Amino acid sequence: MINPSKTKRLIGETEDPVIMVERVSKKFCSNLKRSMAYGIIDLSKNLAGVKTTSNSLRKNEFWAVDDVSFTLKKGEVLGLIGENGSGKSSLLRLVAGIMPPDKGRITIRGRVGALIAVGAGFHPHMSGRENVFLNGTIMGMTRDEIKSKYQEIVDFAQIDEFIDAPVSTYSSGMRVRLGFAVAVHMDPDLMLIDEVLAVGDFNFRQKCSEKINDIRRKSAIILVSHNIRDILMLCSKTMVMNKGKVTFLGGTRDAVDFYLEQTNKKDADRENNRKDAKRVSTVSLLYGELFDNRNKIAEVSHQWVDRAGKTVSSIPHGSRIIMQFSFRVLYPVDNLIVGVPIFGRGDMISAMNTDVDGIRICVGADGYVQGSLEIDYLAFNPGRYVSVFAVVDANEFLYRNVIGEFVIGNLPVAYGSVTLKHLWRFEKV
Repeated sequence: MINPSKTKRLIGETEDPVIMVERVSKKFCSNLKRSMAYGIIDLSKNLAGVKTTSNSLRKNEFWAVDDVSFTLKKGEVLGLIGENGSGKSSLLRLVAGIMPPDKGRITIRGRVGALIAVGAGFHPHMSGRENVFLNGTIMGMTRDEIKSKYQEIVDFAQIDEFIDAPVSTYSSGMRVRLGFAVAVHMDPDLMLIDEVLAVGDFNFRQKCSEKINDIRRKSAIILVSHNIRDILMLCSKTMVMNKGKVTFLGGTRDAVDFYLEQTNKKDADRENNRKDAKRVSTVSLLYGELFDNRNKIAEVSHQWVDRAGKTVSSIPHGSRIIMQFSFRVLYPVDNLIVGVPIFGRGDMISAMNTDVDGIRICVGADGYVQGSLEIDYLAFNPGRYVSVFAVVDANEFLYRNVIGEFVIGNLPVAYGSVTLKHLWRFEKV
């Protein structure tokens, strides 16, 4: 049951803001048996008129949402981003009234449309037609409203052929289309959209984006997504969450930059904390076998640097990057090959080697080799990349090891693995 002192809906009032979330917190228990026991204890106290304590945590409890505050007006779209388990969906469920906050207050003015889970509000054994009326009723629409908008809903969902089939026979994408269609046609004052849109096909997601832009003129929207492109395109401001807390709330571009920076730091920390043996095993699995034939090669050195010669681990898209290397071969070689493959997410994205580029390296008695590989325009899209340095004599690897990892950023919207340097020209429009 929702405590009316904790969550209020003021129907018929139109003044801004549409929603006010004031220092809201919600705690959960990580132990199922203990959680059930706490529930019985709290319910018994409520029935007896004894006030339960919400400020302190009991054993195995944690704050899933911790002291969150924000306001939202009509015409604004708030994005919620953060790692899995950061509290985004829990906050959305509190706003939707699915569960009450333990602390704080949520005030909503008007009707709420929520698309929080695939098939939420649908009865699997009822037809799509029956579920339109059921779902619309749950969301606060009258039967006459549903009737007047029924055909629009079905047309938008694009399931007219299957509307009289049981929802249990629908794919997840079909259920999402139907749920979204009902939600956006109820003319909500506040629209809540969770990550469920990720299961839709490309054309329908484009259609949803257009509809969101359409309804934002008369509604406030809260959008939870891991798709940074959607956040940048649709949201006027964005909140970053971590372990239930708000770590950033502001303009969307600044919020995304903050989130990506924090994510990269965490990834780097995780990488640095790996044990050496595990690291070698993982590197070999992802990037191929490693070699270091110390009887034939020594004094190997390699690093990525920027224009100023400073070692880099993070660099903007489109920058110039240089790999400096040196080594000593312990015997004369007639045709030495130096290669540098680059991997992203375990797959080889690109590779360069002297043999393909028609460069012949003859190493004399001294054996010392020093050089560099220059990339004038780093076209890879944002992400984490690993490069490997290899030295080959004929078909034998003398040396093959990871140069290091570098992170590419500063490109808000990107498709595929690379964004080539390009220039649009229009002679006439």
